[in-house]
Amino acid sequence: MASSWGTPFNLDDLQDSPLVTSGLLDLDRINYVRIVDIPGNGSFLDASGNPIYDPWITPIPGSGGFDLEAVGVINSVPVPEPTSVLGLTIGISIVGALVTRKRKV
Repeated sequence: MASSWGTPFNLDDLQDSPLVTSGLLDLDRINYVRIVDIPGNGSFLDASGNPIYDPWITPIPGSGGFDLEAVGVINSVPVPEPTSVLGLTIGISIVGALVTRKRKV
């Protein structure tokens, strides 16, 4: 199967968007992105009201035109789960209590 490239998209490209600069959209709180397939014949409009033309033919035989092979996450920063932090805190407290108890004996 031939590999394809696709259209890269980075949420950081939206830093200067009016929704972001006005504070209505926090890029760090986006959890989901909707991917929509449309015909590129100009019958659909972009956010600025311009027709979308995409004359590229999908090179994969038998394809309906939309081929999602992968979704990548760029600049993902892991956030610790609250239960992990709580478990770590409880574990450290138990070890501390055991050490203190042994010293008193």
